[in-house]
Amino acid sequence: MKTLRLLFSLVFLLSVGAIACDDDSSSNNGTQEICDNHADDDGDNLVDCADPDCVGTAACANNNTTNNTTNNTTNNTTVETICNDGQDNDNDGQTDCSDSDCANAADCSTTTTCDWDHIFYDVTDDGCDDGQVCAPVMTESSTDVGCVAGTNYGTQDFYSSCDALGQCPVGSDCVGDGTTFECLPFCSADHTDCPDGGLCNSGFQGVDEFRLCTLPDTCDPVANTGCDAGGCYIVDQSGTTQCISPAGTGELGSSCTYLNDCAPTTLCAGDPGTCMQLCDTSNDTCPDGETCQSLGIDTIGVCAASAK
Repeated sequence: MKTLRLLFSLVFLLSVGAIACDDDSSSNNGTQEICDNHADDDGDNLVDCADPDCVGTAACANNNTTNNTTNNTTNNTTVETICNDGQDNDNDGQTDCSDSDCANAADCSTTTTCDWDHIFYDVTDDGCDDGQVCAPVMTESSTDVGCVAGTNYGTQDFYSSCDALGQCPVGSDCVGDGTTFECLPFCSADHTDCPDGGLCNSGFQGVDEFRLCTLPDTCDPVANTGCDAGGCYIVDQSGTTQCISPAGTGELGSSCTYLNDCAPTTLCAGDPGTCMQLCDTSNDTCPDGETCQSLGIDTIGVCAASAK
Protein backbone atom coordinates (compact mmCIF):
# COMPACT_ATOMS: atom_id res chain seq x y z
CA MET A 1 0.00 0.00 0.00
CA LYS A 2 1.25 3.45 -0.82
CA THR A 3 1.14 5.79 2.16
CA LEU A 4 2.90 8.77 0.60
CA ARG A 5 1.04 12.01 1.01
CA LEU A 6 -1.35 12.61 -1.88
CA LEU A 7 -0.84 16.08 -3.29
CA PHE A 8 -2.61 18.12 -5.93
CA SER A 9 -0.38 19.82 -8.46
CA LEU A 10 -2.98 22.03 -10.15
CA VAL A 11 -2.49 25.65 -9.11
CA PHE A 12 -5.55 27.85 -9.70
CA LEU A 13 -4.21 30.78 -11.71
CA LEU A 14 -5.79 34.20 -11.66
CA SER A 15 -3.67 35.28 -14.63
CA VAL A 16 -2.36 33.53 -17.73
CA GLY A 17 1.29 33.72 -18.74
CA ALA A 18 2.72 33.50 -22.28
CA ILE A 19 4.46 30.37 -23.47
CA ALA A 20 7.78 30.78 -25.22
CA CYS A 21 8.24 28.98 -28.54
CA ASP A 22 11.31 27.58 -30.23
CA ASP A 23 11.62 29.23 -33.65
CA ASP A 24 14.34 26.92 -34.91
CA SER A 25 12.88 25.58 -38.18
CA SER A 26 15.94 23.63 -39.28
CA SER A 27 15.27 19.99 -40.32
CA ASN A 28 18.92 18.92 -40.13
CA ASN A 29 19.37 16.85 -37.01
CA GLY A 30 23.15 16.92 -37.19
CA THR A 31 23.42 13.15 -37.69
CA GLN A 32 25.61 11.61 -40.41
CA GLU A 33 23.81 9.39 -42.93
CA ILE A 34 24.77 5.72 -42.56
CA CYS A 35 24.73 4.28 -46.07
CA ASP A 36 23.72 0.66 -45.53
CA ASN A 37 21.14 0.51 -42.69
CA HIS A 38 17.91 1.28 -44.64
CA ALA A 39 17.12 4.29 -42.44
CA ASP A 40 17.03 8.07 -42.92
CA ASP A 41 19.68 8.91 -40.30
CA ASP A 42 20.06 12.62 -41.03
CA GLY A 43 16.36 13.42 -41.42
CA ASP A 44 16.46 14.70 -45.03
CA ASN A 45 13.99 12.10 -46.40
CA LEU A 46 16.80 10.44 -48.39
CA VAL A 47 17.84 6.95 -47.34
CA ASP A 48 21.20 5.22 -47.81
CA CYS A 49 22.43 5.40 -51.46
CA ALA A 50 19.58 7.76 -52.40
CA ASP A 51 21.24 10.39 -50.21
CA PRO A 52 23.97 12.49 -51.90
CA ASP A 53 25.99 12.14 -48.68
CA CYS A 54 26.62 8.50 -49.68
CA VAL A 55 27.99 9.17 -53.18
CA GLY A 56 31.41 7.52 -53.55
CA THR A 57 31.09 5.37 -50.41
CA ALA A 58 31.90 1.66 -50.53
CA ALA A 59 28.32 0.76 -49.64
CA CYS A 60 27.05 2.55 -52.75
CA ALA A 61 29.86 1.84 -55.20
CA ASN A 62 27.78 -0.59 -57.26
CA ASN A 63 24.44 1.13 -56.82
CA ASN A 64 22.76 2.42 -59.97
CA THR A 65 20.56 4.94 -58.23
CA THR A 66 20.49 8.41 -59.76
CA ASN A 67 20.37 10.75 -56.80
CA ASN A 68 17.94 13.57 -57.33
CA THR A 69 17.26 15.99 -54.50
CA THR A 70 13.90 16.98 -55.97
CA ASN A 71 12.68 13.45 -56.76
CA ASN A 72 13.77 10.76 -54.34
CA THR A 73 11.37 7.99 -55.45
CA THR A 74 13.44 6.50 -58.30
CA ASN A 75 12.90 2.84 -59.21
CA ASN A 76 16.48 1.87 -59.97
CA THR A 77 17.62 1.10 -56.42
CA THR A 78 18.57 -2.37 -55.20
CA VAL A 79 16.83 -1.86 -51.82
CA GLU A 80 13.67 -0.18 -50.59
CA THR A 81 15.18 3.24 -49.86
CA ILE A 82 12.27 5.01 -48.16
CA CYS A 83 10.03 3.00 -45.86
CA ASN A 84 7.14 5.46 -45.44
CA ASP A 85 6.46 6.95 -48.89
CA GLY A 86 3.86 4.44 -50.14
CA GLN A 87 6.01 3.48 -53.15
CA ASP A 88 7.97 0.43 -54.30
CA ASN A 89 11.39 2.08 -54.55
CA ASP A 90 13.30 -1.04 -55.63
CA ASN A 91 10.64 -2.45 -57.99
CA ASP A 92 10.41 -5.83 -56.26
CA GLY A 93 6.64 -5.75 -55.78
CA GLN A 94 6.89 -4.97 -52.04
CA THR A 95 6.13 -1.51 -50.64
CA ASP A 96 7.46 0.18 -47.50
CA CYS A 97 7.12 -2.06 -44.42
CA SER A 98 5.99 -5.01 -46.56
CA ASP A 99 9.52 -5.11 -48.00
CA SER A 100 12.07 -7.07 -45.96
CA ASP A 101 14.57 -4.26 -46.69
CA CYS A 102 12.60 -2.15 -44.18
CA ALA A 103 12.66 -4.68 -41.35
CA ASN A 104 14.94 -2.52 -39.20
CA ALA A 105 13.47 0.85 -40.14
CA ALA A 106 12.03 2.93 -37.30
CA ASP A 107 8.79 3.47 -39.25
CA CYS A 108 8.21 -0.30 -39.37
CA SER A 109 8.88 -1.23 -35.76
CA THR A 110 6.05 -3.28 -34.24
CA THR A 111 7.68 -3.95 -30.89
CA THR A 112 5.90 -2.44 -27.88
CA THR A 113 8.09 -1.50 -24.92
CA CYS A 114 6.92 -1.32 -21.31
CA ASP A 115 7.43 2.38 -20.55
CA TRP A 116 5.51 5.26 -18.98
CA ASP A 117 3.14 5.37 -21.98
CA HIS A 118 1.90 1.83 -21.29
CA ILE A 119 0.85 1.80 -17.61
CA PHE A 120 -2.75 3.00 -18.07
CA TYR A 121 -6.03 1.15 -17.55
CA ASP A 122 -7.03 1.39 -21.24
CA VAL A 123 -3.75 0.13 -22.77
CA THR A 124 -4.28 -3.10 -24.74
CA ASP A 125 -0.61 -4.00 -25.39
CA ASP A 126 1.79 -3.01 -22.63
CA GLY A 127 4.94 -4.73 -23.94
CA CYS A 128 5.06 -7.35 -21.16
CA ASP A 129 4.90 -11.14 -21.46
CA ASP A 130 1.72 -13.04 -20.63
CA GLY A 131 1.12 -13.05 -16.90
CA GLN A 132 2.92 -9.74 -16.40
CA VAL A 133 1.78 -6.12 -16.23
CA CYS A 134 3.58 -2.87 -17.10
CA ALA A 135 3.47 -0.70 -13.96
CA PRO A 136 5.39 1.87 -11.90
CA VAL A 137 8.00 0.38 -9.60
CA MET A 138 8.54 2.74 -6.67
CA THR A 139 11.09 2.55 -3.87
CA GLU A 140 12.03 5.01 -1.16
CA SER A 141 14.70 6.52 -3.38
CA SER A 142 13.57 6.08 -6.99
CA THR A 143 10.68 5.66 -9.40
CA ASP A 144 10.93 3.37 -12.41
CA VAL A 145 8.64 1.37 -14.71
CA GLY A 146 8.80 -2.31 -15.55
CA CYS A 147 6.96 -5.61 -16.02
CA VAL A 148 5.67 -7.08 -12.75
CA ALA A 149 3.66 -10.19 -11.93
CA GLY A 150 -0.03 -9.96 -12.84
CA THR A 151 -0.85 -11.79 -9.60
CA ASN A 152 -0.11 -8.49 -7.80
CA TYR A 153 -3.42 -7.12 -9.12
CA GLY A 154 -7.06 -7.59 -8.13
CA THR A 155 -10.40 -7.32 -9.90
CA GLN A 156 -12.37 -4.77 -7.86
CA ASP A 157 -13.63 -1.44 -9.23
CA PHE A 158 -11.50 1.66 -9.69
CA TYR A 159 -11.80 4.14 -6.78
CA SER A 160 -13.03 1.35 -4.47
CA SER A 161 -11.20 0.24 -1.34
CA CYS A 162 -8.08 -1.89 -1.86
CA ASP A 163 -8.53 -5.56 -1.02
CA ALA A 164 -7.09 -7.21 2.08
CA LEU A 165 -3.75 -7.69 0.33
CA GLY A 166 -3.58 -4.09 -0.86
CA GLN A 167 -4.31 -5.15 -4.44
CA CYS A 168 -6.06 -3.08 -7.10
CA PRO A 169 -7.09 -3.49 -10.76
CA VAL A 170 -4.47 -3.33 -13.52
CA GLY A 171 -3.75 0.32 -14.35
CA SER A 172 -4.14 1.57 -10.79
CA ASP A 173 -2.49 1.46 -7.38
CA CYS A 174 -3.50 1.36 -3.72
CA VAL A 175 -3.11 4.89 -2.34
CA GLY A 176 -4.24 6.44 0.92
CA ASP A 177 -3.68 8.77 3.84
CA GLY A 178 -2.79 6.15 6.45
CA THR A 179 -6.43 5.38 7.30
CA THR A 180 -8.35 5.05 4.05
CA PHE A 181 -6.88 3.35 0.98
CA GLU A 182 -8.40 3.44 -2.51
CA CYS A 183 -7.58 2.01 -5.95
CA LEU A 184 -6.65 5.11 -7.96
CA PRO A 185 -6.07 4.75 -11.74
CA PHE A 186 -2.88 6.06 -13.35
CA CYS A 187 -2.90 9.06 -15.70
CA SER A 188 -0.35 11.62 -16.89
CA ALA A 189 0.00 15.07 -18.44
CA ASP A 190 -0.18 13.40 -21.88
CA HIS A 191 -2.75 10.74 -20.98
CA THR A 192 -5.40 12.57 -18.98
CA ASP A 193 -8.24 10.09 -19.61
CA CYS A 194 -9.65 8.75 -16.34
CA PRO A 195 -12.36 6.09 -15.96
CA ASP A 196 -15.83 6.94 -14.64
CA GLY A 197 -15.46 10.73 -14.75
CA GLY A 198 -12.30 10.89 -12.66
CA LEU A 199 -9.96 13.89 -12.60
CA CYS A 200 -6.26 13.64 -13.51
CA ASN A 201 -4.87 16.12 -10.99
CA SER A 202 -3.29 14.14 -8.18
CA GLY A 203 0.10 12.63 -7.54
CA PHE A 204 3.01 11.97 -5.23
CA GLN A 205 5.36 14.76 -4.26
CA GLY A 206 8.58 14.48 -6.27
CA VAL A 207 7.14 12.01 -8.81
CA ASP A 208 6.65 13.54 -12.28
CA GLU A 209 6.36 10.40 -14.43
CA PHE A 210 2.67 9.75 -13.70
CA ARG A 211 -0.36 11.13 -11.92
CA LEU A 212 -3.47 9.62 -10.31
CA CYS A 213 -7.18 9.88 -11.12
CA THR A 214 -9.55 10.80 -8.28
CA LEU A 215 -13.32 11.31 -8.22
CA PRO A 216 -14.89 14.74 -7.57
CA ASP A 217 -16.98 15.34 -4.43
CA THR A 218 -19.97 17.56 -3.73
CA CYS A 219 -18.86 19.86 -0.95
CA ASP A 220 -18.73 23.56 -0.07
CA PRO A 221 -15.19 25.01 -0.25
CA VAL A 222 -16.18 28.37 1.26
CA ALA A 223 -17.77 26.89 4.39
CA ASN A 224 -15.67 23.70 4.27
CA THR A 225 -18.67 21.42 4.68
CA GLY A 226 -19.61 18.13 3.03
CA CYS A 227 -16.42 16.16 3.74
CA ASP A 228 -16.13 13.33 6.25
CA ALA A 229 -12.39 13.94 6.52
CA GLY A 230 -9.80 16.42 5.26
CA GLY A 231 -10.95 19.61 3.61
CA CYS A 232 -13.09 20.73 0.65
CA TYR A 233 -11.02 22.24 -2.17
CA ILE A 234 -11.67 23.67 -5.64
CA VAL A 235 -9.62 21.56 -8.05
CA ASP A 236 -10.18 23.09 -11.50
CA GLN A 237 -11.20 26.28 -13.28
CA SER A 238 -14.79 25.09 -13.69
CA GLY A 239 -15.28 24.84 -9.92
CA THR A 240 -15.13 21.08 -9.45
CA THR A 241 -14.65 20.26 -5.77
CA GLN A 242 -12.98 17.39 -3.95
CA CYS A 243 -12.49 16.31 -0.35
CA ILE A 244 -8.73 16.07 0.13
CA SER A 245 -7.09 14.36 3.06
CA PRO A 246 -4.95 15.39 4.76
CA ALA A 247 -6.08 18.98 4.63
CA GLY A 248 -3.44 21.68 4.34
CA THR A 249 -2.32 24.03 7.09
CA GLY A 250 -0.98 27.01 5.11
CA GLU A 251 -2.11 30.34 6.50
CA LEU A 252 -3.41 33.30 4.51
CA GLY A 253 -0.63 34.95 2.52
CA SER A 254 1.74 31.99 2.72
CA SER A 255 3.27 30.56 -0.43
CA CYS A 256 1.86 27.37 -1.96
CA THR A 257 2.46 24.95 -4.79
CA TYR A 258 -0.31 22.38 -4.31
CA LEU A 259 -3.99 22.98 -3.61
CA ASN A 260 -3.87 21.35 -0.22
CA ASP A 261 -0.82 23.30 0.88
CA CYS A 262 -3.40 25.84 2.04
CA ALA A 263 -5.83 25.37 4.91
CA PRO A 264 -9.52 24.69 4.08
CA THR A 265 -11.63 27.77 3.15
CA THR A 266 -8.60 29.15 1.29
CA LEU A 267 -7.33 28.77 -2.27
CA CYS A 268 -3.85 28.45 -3.75
CA ALA A 269 -4.05 31.17 -6.41
CA GLY A 270 -1.75 33.19 -8.62
CA ASP A 271 1.76 32.66 -9.95
CA PRO A 272 3.65 32.19 -7.69
CA GLY A 273 0.91 30.57 -5.63
CA THR A 274 -0.38 32.32 -2.51
CA CYS A 275 -3.04 31.14 -0.03
CA MET A 276 -6.05 33.46 -0.41
CA GLN A 277 -9.32 33.56 1.56
CA LEU A 278 -12.38 32.16 -0.24
CA CYS A 279 -15.61 34.13 0.05
CA ASP A 280 -19.22 34.35 -1.17
CA THR A 281 -19.86 37.22 -3.57
CA SER A 282 -23.52 37.29 -2.50
CA ASN A 283 -22.55 37.77 1.14
CA ASP A 284 -19.25 39.62 1.24
CA THR A 285 -17.61 39.09 4.63
CA CYS A 286 -14.07 40.05 3.61
CA PRO A 287 -11.99 42.22 5.99
CA ASP A 288 -12.00 46.02 5.68
CA GLY A 289 -10.11 47.19 2.62
CA GLU A 290 -10.86 43.97 0.71
CA THR A 291 -13.79 42.84 -1.42
CA CYS A 292 -14.96 39.42 -2.55
CA GLN A 293 -13.75 39.28 -6.15
CA SER A 294 -15.47 36.65 -8.28
CA LEU A 295 -13.61 33.64 -9.67
CA GLY A 296 -16.34 33.17 -12.28
CA ILE A 297 -17.60 30.07 -10.42
CA ASP A 298 -21.17 30.58 -9.17
CA THR A 299 -20.87 32.98 -6.22
CA ILE A 300 -17.37 31.87 -5.17
CA GLY A 301 -14.64 34.47 -4.97
CA VAL A 302 -11.46 35.41 -3.10
CA CYS A 303 -10.86 38.31 -0.79
CA ALA A 304 -8.54 40.83 -2.43
CA ALA A 305 -7.65 44.49 -2.01
CA SER A 306 -10.39 46.79 -3.21
CA ALA A 307 -9.73 48.75 -6.40
CA LYS A 308 -8.91 52.39 -5.74
